Amino acid sequence: DDCGTMSAWLLWSMLGLYPDCPASGNYALSTPQFSKITIQLNSKYYPKGNIIITRDGATNKAAYIQKISLNNSLYNRYFISHKQLVQQSTLHFTTTPTLPHVTEK
Repeated sequence: DDCGTMSAWLLWSMLGLYPDCPASGNYALSTPQFSKITIQLNSKYYPKGNIIITRDGATNKAAYIQKISLNNSLYNRYFISHKQLVQQSTLHFTTTPTLPHVTEK
């Protein structure tokens, strides 16, 4: 018995988020498995209310992240802090079925 560890991993992964290190308060961003996810937060503690995670592209074909937007602004990282996440209202993933071109610096 893994005490729910695998179930938690599955849920977080399908949301497109994963606690990088439980004590750090940071999440790794990955491709969500649904076109729209609404996380309802308790407005007593989180005044912004809901977090909406959306994804472009067919969920069964587009597996690679092309770009990420946070409240309609380009977000250039694959990690987000808990504080950043709950202070925003939308996290949007644009996905593609092919690996985006990667350039070396």
